[in-house]
Amino acid sequence: MTYLELAAGPFRHLGVSDKVIQSELRKRGYRRHPTHKNPPVTEQIKKVRKEWAETHVHWTVEDWMSILWTDETRVKIGGHSREWVTRKVRKKGPCLFWEKEWGTIDSENYCQKIVPLIDGMVSMRLWLSVMQDNAPPHAAARTMEEMGERVITPISWPPNSPDINPIEAVWDNLKNYIQLNYPSLGSGKKRPLDKLRLVVKEAWDSVSSEYFVKLIGTMPARCKAVIDADGGPTKY
Repeated sequence: MTYLELAAGPFRHLGVSDKVIQSELRKRGYRRHPTHKNPPVTEQIKKVRKEWAETHVHWTVEDWMSILWTDETRVKIGGHSREWVTRKVRKKGPCLFWEKEWGTIDSENYCQKIVPLIDGMVSMRLWLSVMQDNAPPHAAARTMEEMGERVITPISWPPNSPDINPIEAVWDNLKNYIQLNYPSLGSGKKRPLDKLRLVVKEAWDSVSSEYFVKLIGTMPARCKAVIDADGGPTKY
């Protein structure tokens, strides 16, 4: 709940503003933090995560800088839209907005829309490996075959491990930018999807390359945290 929702809901009988509620809660030592929805981690997944972390914990930051990081997120205006983003060492890659008419993100569409984008970046930087999670479009045999034909080398990645992926932190940054600068996004005569496309691009451009470098620099600590948690979820 936001402070405004608290003022209009549980504390409505007090007749105070959201600012008053925020101030009083802070005086009492309460702080608001974003929730983290961790995917289920079974004992087998814990074992895989820990083994992966033990294999990579000694990688240097420079080693991690040789990875082309990819991920996706949803940005909502009523319904959901999805964007795919590819990033490269020390510099952001392009932001690709997944258009509604492209349909669902399955292996076929992934190979048509995303893999050529990855290939274009890797072919100019042959030292790069590719990070992608184990979502069905990524792990499908058709996708692996397409990547193999293009000589694209994905690194191994443990299942159900968004806490290891530093890109996850970028999504909060991007969505906070949109919420702060476009609180009424979706209103007006222009179609919301058209506006969303422009706003997402602007929000993406607002995230500095230095911020990505800083996040990638947390990889050794993330690996150690997984080991310390015996493969379980971490604070990340």
